[in-house]
Formats: sequence, C-alpha cells, structure tokens
Amino acid sequence: MDAQKRLHEIITQFSEHSLTELEFEIPDFKLRLSKGEAKSEPRVYIEREEIPVSTGDKADKTEKNGEEIRAILVGTVYLAPAPDAEDFAVIGKRVAKGDTMCIIEAMKIMNELCAPYDLIVKNVCCQNGKMVQFDEVLFEVERC
Repeated sequence: MDAQKRLHEIITQFSEHSLTELEFEIPDFKLRLSKGEAKSEPRVYIEREEIPVSTGDKADKTEKNGEEIRAILVGTVYLAPAPDAEDFAVIGKRVAKGDTMCIIEAMKIMNELCAPYDLIVKNVCCQNGKMVQFDEVLFEVERC
C-alpha cells in the first residue's frame, strides 16, 4: 500500500472512531491528529525533517533559500475560514507556530494545516477552492 493510501486510511479510521488524539511517527515523518468535542473539527499537525538535496548548481542555492509547506492529504484547499474572510496566510505575513495556514477538505472533514514553526510566507502556490494532491507545494516560506 502506498503512503498516500495509508495516510488516507489512517485519517478515515481516526474520523470514524471515538479517538480524540492520534500520533504516528516514522524516521522522517510525524503526524498528529487531534479533535475536541463533537462540534470541533480535527486539527492536523505535521512535522517533517528537512533533508537538503543538492543538484550541484550554485544558482539553485541562491535562488531557493526558503522552505516549502506541502499538502498532507488530497482534498480541496481553502485559504480563508469563510468566503468573505481574510486569508490565513498572506504573502509577507508572519505566521506563528501552530497557527492555521489553510484548510484542506477531504471526505467532508475540514483539516487545518498548521504552521510547523514560526515563518514568513514568501509565496502562495495554490488557489482557493481548488483540488490539491498529496505532497503538493502549497506555500513557500522562510523560517523566522
């Protein structure tokens, strides 16, 4: 079973049962799901160990000094809490660790993607209301 299907199965099982918190960790990936009372939606936190990849190109090092926030699952991305509200993450805005950056709707469940660390948004790489794929780049950011 590939990683995307395994992740989808884990989230499905979590949402269908009365669990309130779940942590899953492998060497370079950590997933924590938690949900409060029935009124609140589950919050999804993800931490990834950054592994530098070098192509040997000096231009690559100078152009790409930031980091990327990627989709944790397949679904529809929402950049704001409501259609008429301000976006969670705006270019140039400082976002604190744990703050919501976007919401990804999957199987009628709204999953908040939270900042894994304090950061500044450098680029928004997705469009509000559009489908995103697992591991697709959503934001280019810089650590604070």
